[in-house]
Amino acid sequence: MIIKKTATQKKCENLYSKGGAGAVRDYCEKIKHTEYAFCKECDSEVPITKDWLKSCLVCGGNTEVRPSIDDYLPLFREDSSIVFETYGEDLDFVKSQNPSHIWTLVDGDEGESIIVAGYHFVNRVHYIITLKPWKDSTLAFPYID
Repeated sequence: MIIKKTATQKKCENLYSKGGAGAVRDYCEKIKHTEYAFCKECDSEVPITKDWLKSCLVCGGNTEVRPSIDDYLPLFREDSSIVFETYGEDLDFVKSQNPSHIWTLVDGDEGESIIVAGYHFVNRVHYIITLKPWKDSTLAFPYID
């Protein structure tokens, strides 16, 4: 079966050959491309094609959609954010929630931001409350702001 490349794929392929992965990511951000998945070849979250193949727009490789905090339906605040502070009324609200609906945004060892299941104190930055409970306390996701 021959699969024709879309105009976006061709544009990204051209951008990659001239400016690398950063050029592709910048272009996708500019056109407000919203579909991303993990690419093993790029070892990162990348923009993907919108067809059923979900190919990486950076290298053309195969991708896999990884679970994210969005799968657990985060509770949105009035200001459209999903994070709660670690003090005051926000902390009181977080502590009043079912523990399996609480996630903690922490600073990782390499300076990255990570969302981990449960209420944690060490390295905490913010809390997130979800409508869907987690079942595995070892779950962790990269935080993409």
